[in-house]
Amino acid sequence: MFIVSHELQQGLLQLVLPKYHPSELSISAIYPVSRYLSTKVYLLVDFLQEGFGNQPDWKP
Repeated sequence: MFIVSHELQQGLLQLVLPKYHPSELSISAIYPVSRYLSTKVYLLVDFLQEGFGNQPDWKP
């Protein structure tokens, strides 16, 4: 979901700050414990997991 992942994969961009390492971004979904999880909550958590839970395409 990164804006320039395609350009990074193709080698069209040049590294300008090789020693800079941004801090990692974390996201949490907090919801009340109940016997049945709302479909909306389930779909949101699934969406967040799919979008942010995996390594970006440009990382080995």
